[in-house]
Parts: sequence; structure tokens; C-alpha cells
Amino acid sequence: MQILCKLYKIKDMEDGEVLRILEEKGLPVTRQRLAILKKILEMGCHFTARDLHIALDESAKAVDLATVYRTLKAFEEAGLVTCVAEMGNCRYYSGTHAGVIPHAHFCCKGCGRLFCLPPLEVTASREIRSLEKMGFEVHQLVVTIEGLCAQCRRREEGK
Repeated sequence: MQILCKLYKIKDMEDGEVLRILEEKGLPVTRQRLAILKKILEMGCHFTARDLHIALDESAKAVDLATVYRTLKAFEEAGLVTCVAEMGNCRYYSGTHAGVIPHAHFCCKGCGRLFCLPPLEVTASREIRSLEKMGFEVHQLVVTIEGLCAQCRRREEGK
């Protein structure tokens, strides 16, 4: 899947800051976890485990793919990343760190591209407040709209 997102590259963090984040979440600190979290913060966009694995290889901080998958699972459980879309058996993640503005996504079922949409409107926070008043505990809001992008729609109409 190709992801089209101009949102939100985070400033480079020092190793000490990344270490502090892991410690605050109660995660054991390893060389691999430090490298993976630092890369997630640098990427600042949506990614798959494979995207992250390739980015780590390119930065000379090689971590095997199985470790990337296990670490993403631990990071998701700790609230450091969230799954923003799933296509088949592929999960797309985003960091939950400061600087990432909540936004919806459009997933094209024709070409598989994931488009970031503008930040969510006030109505979403109104709905969340309403749910909280009814006793619900909201952990996250993920909005993914599925359909055909303009290019795929034109292609379908031309058949």
C-alpha cells in the first residue's frame, strides 16, 4: 500500500529522550527498542512493520523483521503506536506521540493507497464527550473511509 501523508514529521530526538519514553511506559529498554522507537518518531507518518524494517536497515540500525513485529505489538499495548488501517493481514501504524494531529484516512480499495484527510472536526470530540458522559472510556478514535480514489474511479468508469 502506498501512503500519501504530509503529516507530521517530529523533530529528531536524542537517545536520552527516547529512553525516557520507554521507561515511562514501563517497557524494558533494549538497543532494538531504542532504535525502533527513534525511527518511528523520525518517520512521523504512517507505516507498516515492513516499512519500519526497511527504514531501520537503511539507517544501518538493522533489526530483524520478527523483532519489529513483536516490538510494534508491545508499543501498541503500551500506547506508543496505534493501528490506523488494516488491509488483509497488513496493519498500518502511526505514532501516538505529541505532534501527531488526529485525522481520518481514505483507503482506496482499487489501488491500495492510504490518503490522510484533514484533521478531524469538532463533531468527533463532541461524540467522545457524549460517550464519556454515558460512562464509556474512549481510548482512541480511528476513522478510515474506504472507497475508490479519483484515479481508480475514472479507470472503473472507462471500462
